[in-house]
Order: sequence, then structure tokens, then C-alpha cells
Amino acid sequence: MASMKQVIVVSLPGITDLQYRRELNYIAEFFKELDDKTVGRDHLLITHDQSGLQYLDKHNFRHAKFIQVENYLDLWMRDFPPTMPKLQVKFIYKPHYVKPSNAKRVEEDFAKFGHQMKLPTFQRCEIILEGGNIVENGKDIAIVSDRVFKDNRHISEDKIVEKLENSIQRKVIFIPDPEDTTSHSDGIVSFVEEDVLVVACYSDRDGIEYYEEIKSLIRREAPEVKVVPLPCYELKKKSWGFSSAEGCYANALVTNNAVYVPFFSKQACNDRALEVYNSHTKKEVIPILSAGNLAVLGGSTRCLSWQISEDNPIAQSLLSGATE
Repeated sequence: MASMKQVIVVSLPGITDLQYRRELNYIAEFFKELDDKTVGRDHLLITHDQSGLQYLDKHNFRHAKFIQVENYLDLWMRDFPPTMPKLQVKFIYKPHYVKPSNAKRVEEDFAKFGHQMKLPTFQRCEIILEGGNIVENGKDIAIVSDRVFKDNRHISEDKIVEKLENSIQRKVIFIPDPEDTTSHSDGIVSFVEEDVLVVACYSDRDGIEYYEEIKSLIRREAPEVKVVPLPCYELKKKSWGFSSAEGCYANALVTNNAVYVPFFSKQACNDRALEVYNSHTKKEVIPILSAGNLAVLGGSTRCLSWQISEDNPIAQSLLSGATE
């Protein structure tokens, strides 16, 4: 029997967004693949402005619903909306890798979106933190990189831990900053079950040492959690200052019913990642072949999606206000 579905919300940037303009066809193709593969498993909502219709209309969507907005939302829907499917906690969006003026615009556009969709009042936590830096097991544990302490220097570390754990109702395990562009934990770890955590393991010495450090942390802080190495690889390319997500298999989109795993250009590596996921979860493991076209932008399936439990009032408002 299928578990409760989740609402997955993705955003197509407008043609005025120069950073993503060349990839808009690829983004629309990614949405179409998600549309096909979420059928019967999860809901899919696609936000777009008027200019996005020319890209979406090229595809025959099966079950996705659409929300047209005046001001398009940012592509990386993981980071600025409320986070965690069940709880939906809204943090302060002010990433170190985004210009303050751009971050402010993202927040303002999302506020307009919330007003348009008549979304309920969010639970808020006054900590600077992006959704990509919270990976949780849906029950009692969350993993956050210690970048959160650098981003909130105005607050003591003890107070940050207290505020964060009280807001998300999880014990937080802090892992070392991966020191990539975003410093997010979701490029490193993924809970595929409440007690199973896959951890990215790159083949170079630094990658292996980093994996072992995280494994030791998890074993000490949450010995009930099984740690599984996930072979990953790195492609040293950048776009607009963001490192490519090519080979980052940890950035899978995990819902109650499925694990949507990004596939990239190296098929042997895809096969190894698929084997790891299939061997350690009871959920359906679904390859997302088009994710590789977007990796150069710096993110993958999880980065691109806002997850909400379908029984959450926010999800209900979105579903009722969307069109087929």
C-alpha cells in the first residue's frame, strides 16, 4: 500500500532570468520527466510566469498542475520556501553565495506568491538557513552542515542549536562544512529510510576521509542509523560561480513512496548509485535521466524541489489554487 503522497513544487524561471535562459528547454524537459514518474506516487505543481508557457506547452503533461505567477520564482525551490515536508518551517533566506539584493528579491517574490495562493501563516525560525542544508529522516534526526554557525555569527552557537532543534523538532547533527559553493548538507547525505543514511563517498583521499569523518559522527550521535557509502564523482566545471552537480547522487529527492535519483553522463556510475539505493530502501527507486542536463547549474533533483506532505494546510492551499 502506498504511503501518503507529497506535493512537489518546482519553478520555471522566466526568460528575463539570464542565468537560466539557455537551459529553459532542459528545465521544462526535467519537469516533464518528473510529471511522468510521479504519477501514482506524488503530486507535482509547476510555477511559471507568462513567458514560461512557450516552454511548457511543448510537452503533454500527464498529471502536473500549474500555477502562473506575475513574478517567476527562483529555480532552487528547496532553499527559500518553508522546509521539511511535515512541519514547513520558514527560515531567513540570506545565503552567503547570493547577493543580498537578489536574496531580498527572492523573498519578496515568494511572499507575493504566498499571498496569491492564500497560504497559511508559516511557522518561522529567525535563523539564516537554506532548505538545502537540512536533511532529516521524517522522525527525530536532522543533519545540517556547520556553515549555519558562520552565517549566524550574531547568535551564539548554543542559541543556534536551541532555536533550530526547537523549531524543527529534531535532534540536529552538525557535519563539517563541505566547503563547496553552497555548503549544503543535501549534496552529501540523504536519508532513504528513517534509520538508513547514504553518504557521498568520492574516490580521492579527501573524499574518503570526509566520508569516514561523517560516518564517525553519525555513529557517535545516532548509533541506530546505518551509514551507507554512496559512490559519487566530481566534474570540475562552474556556471555563474556554482560548481557542477555532475556525479552528486546524494542529491536525490526522497518522498514517502519513492527515491528520485539523478542520473548523469557516466552510466557505470549511474548503475552503482542505483544499486546502492535499491539495496537500502523499500521505496521505489526511480532514475531521473534528464537531471544530468541541469547539473552544470549547480544542483539536482532535491535542490529543484519544495516538498510538502499532502495533508499539510500549505499543500492543500496550493493544490486547490493550481490549474490542470
